[in-house]
Amino acid sequence: MANTFHPMSNHIALQKWQPFLETYSRRELRAKTDLLKALCDKDSASEIDCFIDRVLSHPPLSRRENFQIDYRTIAESTRSAWAKEQVKIAPKVDVPQMRDEYNLVDVDIEDKFIRPESFLYHCGLHFIPNAVGLLNGRAIIDGGAYRGESAAVLRKNYPGSRVHAFEPDATNFKILKQVSEKAQFLGGIVPVNQGLSSGSFAVTAKGDGHGTRLTRNDNAGGGLRVTSIDDYVESENISLGFIKLDIEGLEFDVIKGAAGTLTRDRPAFAVAIYHTPQDFLEIAPFVERLGLDYTLMVRHLHPQLTSFFGEFMLIGYPANR
Repeated sequence: MANTFHPMSNHIALQKWQPFLETYSRRELRAKTDLLKALCDKDSASEIDCFIDRVLSHPPLSRRENFQIDYRTIAESTRSAWAKEQVKIAPKVDVPQMRDEYNLVDVDIEDKFIRPESFLYHCGLHFIPNAVGLLNGRAIIDGGAYRGESAAVLRKNYPGSRVHAFEPDATNFKILKQVSEKAQFLGGIVPVNQGLSSGSFAVTAKGDGHGTRLTRNDNAGGGLRVTSIDDYVESENISLGFIKLDIEGLEFDVIKGAAGTLTRDRPAFAVAIYHTPQDFLEIAPFVERLGLDYTLMVRHLHPQLTSFFGEFMLIGYPANR
């Protein structure tokens, strides 16, 4: 059966996960996933199992051409009860309606990127109780803003908060900037042509605009740079209410570079954890060690059958704010 899923979603995750599984025993993997389940709410357990089952079901990438991979059947059999319920509530995104509602009709964003994680679930804020009150007008950081679709959703639904939208790719940034200059969003979306990491330094970029990967390069002069959330928040003198990260496997680095902001401002967050085993297994314990008393959950924000590995997110918010 032909692969009906976005090939990058498969490739990005498996490039990191398959070497990890060759190094760690199933017992070690179970110990790490059991810890993750213990740190998260009860519905997270089936979401965690869903992702791990999908990773374990996939043949080695080196021999992938020798297999017919029935992704649809695997996706259906591993999808959690929580995800099935979400699909009943909203089986798909009405793309023309969303383009019209968010003033994106004339914006160069492919239909396949008008997706549930942004347009149905507001980058995870949909699942956070009293999200408007928690934000309380504080700023939002959108890490991996692509062409502005997530920033538009965040700004329209949480108009009291300015969205600082980070996008390192030049082509994507140009379109993001066009979105930010629309009258509906003017002044409410701050486009930032940088990446995010654990610190501030020069990088080189590799990729096609979707899935751009950044690599530190201290010899790069006058080119692309990254910054940490702690450094950016201090330089802009802002209080942070929400962090959204989907940045191709650099999520743990960015969270480590946001420890000061997490401790001081206690923002909610939604972080993609599917790209690497480190993101999936280590971010939640890191947040727990900060002692912030956060409620944590793992949710698949694209539970429809068109996303196999992608959009598994760790969502967190302060339990007593």
